[in-house]
Amino acid sequence: MTRHSLGRIWLLAPLVTVLLLAACGSQGAAPSLGKATTTAISGAQRGSLTLTPFYGAHVVTYYRGVLIPYVGAQTPVELRKGSCGGQVLATLTEATAAPPPSSAATVIPDTAKKGVDVATVVDENVYVVIRARANDPNAAQLACGAPLSSRRQYFDLYTPGQGSNGPQLGLALIEPITVTRAQTHLTAPATAPLTWAVYAGGCDGQALAQGQIAKGATTGDGVIFQSAPVSGWSVSLTPAGATSPATCQKVSG
Repeated sequence: MTRHSLGRIWLLAPLVTVLLLAACGSQGAAPSLGKATTTAISGAQRGSLTLTPFYGAHVVTYYRGVLIPYVGAQTPVELRKGSCGGQVLATLTEATAAPPPSSAATVIPDTAKKGVDVATVVDENVYVVIRARANDPNAAQLACGAPLSSRRQYFDLYTPGQGSNGPQLGLALIEPITVTRAQTHLTAPATAPLTWAVYAGGCDGQALAQGQIAKGATTGDGVIFQSAPVSGWSVSLTPAGATSPATCQKVSG
């Protein structure tokens, strides 16, 4: 049995739906990416917002037949590059064995589909690793495994260092998703601290993404775990201390 075979019998009860889907060969390629769009921002502080689609992944991880949640995980989950002991690309649980590096990909829990969404591609060069304890940089690796590609699939997690020669201890699902990078660029350095934000509708709703541009800075970046629509989104710039945006504009399609 290879590392990508179906889980052992003890996984059947809690994961029967997962295994049935896997048995049917349920796999899917990444959705097509749209084009990047740029919207000019006018007003006292001029600039632009560029929305660029890129590929991320939805990841669900099970250990010994139990879903590992984003919040309250006793066994932290990591994405690592190239091998079980490779560079940490992202932490898939709120609890971590060690603080993630500043370069780690953005991750958010996905309550509708379980698991998490991560702003990086998960493919045959990316390993899902389960650690034994939270808040312990020396915590042992309990299980590790990698998919065959970036297509939608289920794959087994084995004892690190043994691969399919060791016991199968977990199961993971990956599914490619489209994510949007939101980049705000000012034509001149900010004269005061600013908050930039992108909304699904008008600027009085819940922000899809937001961030700060410090005084003297010119850029602000963020990630939106949605595909940018042709129209309907808005962008705002709000000076520090203001109760409403100084600028609110519709995003160009």
